[in-house]
Amino acid sequence: MVFSVTREEAFFAPKKSPAEIEAKKHAVAAKVKNGGLPLGDPSLPANVNQAFDAFTRANQAITDNNPKEAIELFKKACELDPIRKIYWASLGSAYNNAGDQESASKAYLEVYQRDVYDLFNLTSLGYASQVLRDDRAARRYYLMALTVRPDAPDAWQEMFNVLHGMNLDRFYQPVQEMIQSPESIENIDLVYKINQTALDDDPNDYYCLVNRAMMKIRALRLVDAQEDVTRALKLQPQGPGALLAQADIYNKAGQTEKAMAAYRSILQFSPQPVAYAELGELEMQLGQTDKALHDFGKATELGNDKPSWLDTYNKLRDMNAKRIDAEAAAKATAAKGSAKPNPLPAPLPALDSIVKATADADAKATVKAGP
Repeated sequence: MVFSVTREEAFFAPKKSPAEIEAKKHAVAAKVKNGGLPLGDPSLPANVNQAFDAFTRANQAITDNNPKEAIELFKKACELDPIRKIYWASLGSAYNNAGDQESASKAYLEVYQRDVYDLFNLTSLGYASQVLRDDRAARRYYLMALTVRPDAPDAWQEMFNVLHGMNLDRFYQPVQEMIQSPESIENIDLVYKINQTALDDDPNDYYCLVNRAMMKIRALRLVDAQEDVTRALKLQPQGPGALLAQADIYNKAGQTEKAMAAYRSILQFSPQPVAYAELGELEMQLGQTDKALHDFGKATELGNDKPSWLDTYNKLRDMNAKRIDAEAAAKATAAKGSAKPNPLPAPLPALDSIVKATADADAKATVKAGP
């Protein structure tokens, strides 16, 4: 599973979530051509460019201190181009800044449906739940963030605050240690233990079942992970987190065809960039570079904050360009070698041979004629 996130995502606390971060992510996406997000391109569908225009005007409204207009414009962008998580994330941030945490949470959940592993979004969900004084929900979302990125110090800091509010004092000291040393090898064990408290409170917490399955997959406990995934899918048959975990189990077990089919099935109803990236990885292993190029392009377009995907996409694009050039050159060479030679006249004899032959012919004619 690809869990890469930017350092910016990992270390921004959700309470510091300005629209500038979303605009910066969009700026990265806008630079990506072909497989990426060339917004403003006249060749794109009208709704895509109209959504981008609304998004641009919404950010300007924020700059002009007009939050109500910004919210309406972000909503318009989401309606026109609902596949883009960046528009939903921006809408959530706008609601957050306006103090409407319930609406912010709904927008952030829309982001989750489009990218299960967006760390910034998960911590934003946790923060919104804290403001709404829903400690259990906040614990769940910070656990989701820490399952994706166990070394995120801001998520650990907020988790400490949540645990304090829930009187789970046995975790105070180890969590404080994680805040100071978030890269400790013990952090995933601590995430697992805290996640278990959530499942003790509610054994049917879909999200925490998925968390536990992901951690078991990481530890290659695939049989145990399958049990959690099966339970989670009974609760949410189309839950993208559980479906991705199922695909990952196939992938880790070396069942490539099943894994690829599972990733593709997810994409039929949930545009998860990580599913495209995992498909691309498997296609690269199979030598299917054209398909891998397409899928890494989609991963980059939809999850534009993952620089490693963009790097892979660019490498594949360069490889394909070189391959196409080489194939064209080979065809040209083959065509040249197999062509029939043009008919040419026989080479002329040397001039002195012509003169000698003419003189001999004249001498013979003179002898025959006689005096």
